Formats: sequence, structure tokens, C-alpha cells
Amino acid sequence: MSSAETAYQDGRYFEAAEGLAEREHEIPDLTPRQQARYGVYRGMSLLQIGDYEGAHRWLLYAKLLEDKKPTLSSRQKRLLDGGFTELGNRGINNDRLMRPRPGSPPAPSKSAPGAPLTPLPSVR
Repeated sequence: MSSAETAYQDGRYFEAAEGLAEREHEIPDLTPRQQARYGVYRGMSLLQIGDYEGAHRWLLYAKLLEDKKPTLSSRQKRLLDGGFTELGNRGINNDRLMRPRPGSPPAPSKSAPGAPLTPLPSVR
């Protein structure tokens, strides 16, 4: 997770998104804090590379976790809020996209918009 966070902070968004996608199978083994951080950085990375639907899903995932049990740092919360603001500026919102069930991770998209969605294992 830290290498993807570093890649994101360095502006290597595709690398961050790809690295997180490769580790998606580890989500059930992560703590709620790690799951929320994963959602923030995957969502923000996807946002930066133009996968707005994927970004929305992962940011919403992080928000649902954060609403349930706050664990994100103030910087990560600002990223999350900023991500939703940017998506809203692009016309992407909950009215336009289907919301996942609370406590259930989103079905992620591949890095390319319009790629088929695959289900994730349930989150603790």
C-alpha cells in the first residue's frame, strides 16, 4: 500500500492504480483503516487517469468505510472530499451511478472506461 501511496504522491497515477489493482485480492485481509486508505488512493489514482466510474466506486467505498468508523488522516479525508468534488464537477454523482450496498466493496472497473466489472470478496 505504501508504494502505491508514494506513486500517487509522485504523480505516477497509472502505476499507483495498477499496483493497487494487482493487490485487490488482499482487501479482505486488511484492517478497516487500510481498506479505507486503499479506496482513497485507488479512487484518486483512477480519477487522475480519467476512469471516473472506477474512481467514484472506490471513493464511495472509502467514504462508506470512513462513515462507519473514521480512520483516515486529515490529508486522506481532504483527498477523498476533493475527489468527490472533482467527480461532481465532471457530472459524476450518486444519481448517475449505482451505489454499492453499505459494507460491500464496489465492483471495480479496469483502468479503461467501459471495461467489464468484476465482483470483489466481501469486506469484514
